[in-house]
Amino acid sequence: MLLHRNMATPPDDQGQRSSPASPSTIDAAVRRNRKPPAIVLLRCFRKTNVVFLLSATSITFYVRAAYNLVNTIRENQGKTPGFIVLGMHRSGTSMLSGLLVEGFGYDMGEDIMKPSFDNEKGFYERNDVVDQNDVFLTAQKIGWNSNNIASFDPEKALEHKLKRKIKFKEGKKALNFFNKLKILPYLQKDPRMCITLPTWLQLLDEEPAILFTYRHPLEVALSLKSRGEEMTRIKIEKEGNKTMMPKSVNLDEIKLEKGLLLWISYNVRALQYSRGLCRVFTSNEAVYYDPAKEVQRIKDELTTKCNVIPPPTVEIPIEVVNTFVDPKLQHNKKGTEKDKDTHKILKDFGNGCVALDFDSDYEDKSVNRRAEVEMYLMAMKVFCDMENGQAYKDDYEWPDLAQLQRPPKVTSP
Repeated sequence: MLLHRNMATPPDDQGQRSSPASPSTIDAAVRRNRKPPAIVLLRCFRKTNVVFLLSATSITFYVRAAYNLVNTIRENQGKTPGFIVLGMHRSGTSMLSGLLVEGFGYDMGEDIMKPSFDNEKGFYERNDVVDQNDVFLTAQKIGWNSNNIASFDPEKALEHKLKRKIKFKEGKKALNFFNKLKILPYLQKDPRMCITLPTWLQLLDEEPAILFTYRHPLEVALSLKSRGEEMTRIKIEKEGNKTMMPKSVNLDEIKLEKGLLLWISYNVRALQYSRGLCRVFTSNEAVYYDPAKEVQRIKDELTTKCNVIPPPTVEIPIEVVNTFVDPKLQHNKKGTEKDKDTHKILKDFGNGCVALDFDSDYEDKSVNRRAEVEMYLMAMKVFCDMENGQAYKDDYEWPDLAQLQRPPKVTSP
């Protein structure tokens, strides 16, 4: 807006209007308020100097960070970028992964599965990997708990991917994480990897190391059974009927015989498919017995034996151990320990490893009971051979999984 010189001016203190200021008056006022050139220059210098110092500090920080980044990448060249945790469902893989991620700083990326009623401390699984594994399995008409889980064909899954017969959106997201330049070593965990590992190995740029863990087969079978019963109960309540089973609700209960069959299939495939990779072995029992010492050993072996990129934390904080290792969360543990003095030995596999009798829902001499015991002894043979190390040898004689790919012998009571 333009102001004209003859425009009325505001009243002065006496209520009279002052006359317009002349150019000479304005120039005099400006000269009176003007700072000496030396002060102006000094202030300019100070401001410029501060800006320069801040800029120099920022530049130095980023240059140093870039140098450290390049140096770290250079140091990590030739090292194993990460490892995959292999273990059957309900075998303590979540607790073990939580200890390693939170205790040492192994990287899992983002989009991690949230905790649930059946895994209160968290699953430590990437959603994209779990979803893609389900796609691989479903394409062959297999689910994670199918009787024929061991019949999954890894080569066919890769063929489905290459020929675009299946969606691979989630798998692509996962590979973007696994195959990127590594500053931190990654940890990948999903029990389905016991079955789909060969497919992923052909998609990864570099071979991972393997951390294999296992748990007593009866404890796993009991855990699967109780979780299935709880899931069924929750579904019934969501349907609004607590007394009758709605037709829309699928039974999630897994009988003991089927749980034992799944235990055999997952563990056998995990050890078969990981042969030739650098492996570190542990067990749920070993982690519970001395968590800090066992997890420290695992980290050290991954770094030294398997040449995995060292994690940022050298020693696991005791606070992390106390957070994750809670004997109260090891459901069904007492299901085997309490039976040592009260249940007879069904079979002695040597080296102190025995198969104890267990409580069953079926009568002693029934067909269902015999089916449970048969599967249990087969699982215990593998378990005892993992305990004594025989199962980790290349010439180990595995059970014939083809004969196990059948509906359970247990029938409805």
